[in-house]
Amino acid sequence: VYPTNDKTGNALETEYGMSQYKDYQVMTLQEMPERAPHGQLPRSVDLILNHDLVDKVKAGDRVQVVGVYRALAPGAGSQQTSGVFRTVVIVNHIQVLGRDTTNLVFSPDDIRNIRQLSQSKEILKVLGRSLAPGIYGHEVIKRALILQLLGGCERNLKSGTKLRGDVNMLLLGDPSTAKSQLLRAMMSLAPLAVSTTGKGSSGVGLTAAVTSDADTKERRLEAGAMVLADRGIVLIDEFDKMSEADRVTIHEAMEQQTITIAKAGIYASLNARCAVLAAANPVYGQYDRTRRVQENIGLPDSLLSRFDLLFVVLDQLDPEHDRCIANHVLAGHRYRRPGTGMEPELPQYNNGLDSFDGDTDDEDGVLAALDANHSNNNKKKSMWMRSHHHTTLMIMNGSSNNDDANGVEMEDDEDEHVNDVLNQEFLRKYIHFAKTRIKPVLTEEAREAIAGKYADMRSRQDERTLPVTARSLETVIRLASAHAKARLSPVVEAEPDVSSAMDILAFALYHEEQQSAVDANTAVVSVSSEEGESDVDAVD
Repeated sequence: VYPTNDKTGNALETEYGMSQYKDYQVMTLQEMPERAPHGQLPRSVDLILNHDLVDKVKAGDRVQVVGVYRALAPGAGSQQTSGVFRTVVIVNHIQVLGRDTTNLVFSPDDIRNIRQLSQSKEILKVLGRSLAPGIYGHEVIKRALILQLLGGCERNLKSGTKLRGDVNMLLLGDPSTAKSQLLRAMMSLAPLAVSTTGKGSSGVGLTAAVTSDADTKERRLEAGAMVLADRGIVLIDEFDKMSEADRVTIHEAMEQQTITIAKAGIYASLNARCAVLAAANPVYGQYDRTRRVQENIGLPDSLLSRFDLLFVVLDQLDPEHDRCIANHVLAGHRYRRPGTGMEPELPQYNNGLDSFDGDTDDEDGVLAALDANHSNNNKKKSMWMRSHHHTTLMIMNGSSNNDDANGVEMEDDEDEHVNDVLNQEFLRKYIHFAKTRIKPVLTEEAREAIAGKYADMRSRQDERTLPVTARSLETVIRLASAHAKARLSPVVEAEPDVSSAMDILAFALYHEEQQSAVDANTAVVSVSSEEGESDVDAVD
């Protein structure tokens, strides 16, 4: 308590010149968005930092704090009459967490399965097929999303130039083409993801805002979505609903991966090292096939050039394709989710066998059933599970194999799993392992291949559907590096890394059909830039 009178009741006067001062800072600690309870706002608490702890962290950092939780009494001049006190944490130690902020635990079996799966020649197809297995088609987009999760390699050149490793992607197309579903699938799979919408967020809400402290009235920075998603991914739905002024604010964050604030006497630079995945509808609501692609997009080239990949997703009117989608959706309603069987559920017993009536035959049957259930639970720990798409194919072919239709697990043989998908827990571990522990470098052959492919793209610039600039060259490098991470390879090779990256990039830029990048259930958008027409073909 600050004294105001001496023992005899005389008023005391403060000698400010003889007082001792210390550094003091107040910060707000907010719960991580991915760990916040569903349907609730992230909880927050004020931190009080003293002495050498001041300015140890900045807005957007993920920290671990050790301190004393304390309630502050109202000041002498306060008019507070409520019994609710302000609570703070007096910080004793604060540490900035690194890139690995997840709670994933890798067992020896997980490491062995990851190493074994990385030897597959079609590893990208397996990972892409395992992303959102409930969505039919979009195989090329799913593989591109896997590469976005893996990301390229961030480079800091000796000249001070920083090259980003994150991949930015835009999905544009008709309504009801599973764009938002893909965003939700990415949110559940990414270790760190912050989701927002174009209409429900402003420019400062995406970047950073300057606010006033309630006690000291001082100006302070409040981190936005892109700052909170540092080392993660930002998902922006309804990207076309954002105003032009709000879209301009994210230009710097998408390329330089920093957010510079110079307002209200505050000049600061915050890290926003995150990938951007946006979904948007065409200008006219529905994709107009009689207009050029640029006219349907309606976004300036300065913003489009910051997206590494742009996929046009159309609602194609093809009876055969619609039947495949319907069968795939119905399979999810007809059968249980992947990884569960169709056998009837075991009878319920209190405390295991408390309700047993003493019959020896029944006892043997119950014990056998419990043993079978225990073995099934152990078996379900496999990294594979049967997909709805495989079940759909069996329905169309009239297959009567009950084991296949029931979605049971299979032996770990690569040939056996040609139509299977990875369970989501193992897929999350695989992506996190490859993203954080593999740092591939370019080989001389890969450099020559990338240079040749980039020269070809520049020569075809008249046929392009997106700007082909020097950023496109960096896109190829990022995609090839991400593909090398998927293989757990320490080097980026011309085959298959550069070739797979070019197949996906060519599909995004020119909507070409590539044999290695397009499956039988992928829709190809053929665009004619000279005539301004586009049509949709189904690949048989």
